[in-house]
Amino acid sequence: MDSIELLRRIDDAIAARNLLQHPFYRDWQAGMLSRERLQLYAAQYYWHVEAFPVHLKVLADRANGTLREIVLEILPRKKIRPLPTRNCGVISRLRWA
Repeated sequence: MDSIELLRRIDDAIAARNLLQHPFYRDWQAGMLSRERLQLYAAQYYWHVEAFPVHLKVLADRANGTLREIVLEILPRKKIRPLPTRNCGVISRLRWA
């Protein structure tokens, strides 16, 4: 397989998993999501954002070479905080808004 074919296959694989083509995001872009669905999304997404720096740290610890350098370059821009054990105020407010 030549490099052009490889790039085409990579592009096809990425396009097949394009998050913005997921029905949820398409409904969001079209303004068709209810307040309840957006509140649930926000509550779930909060945990993803909170955990992301921790995942980067684990990746940096396991990686080597160029990947490790890239992750270590990104990591200082992310704040690593211990994950709260209870709902934070933001989630509580979203839940009852």
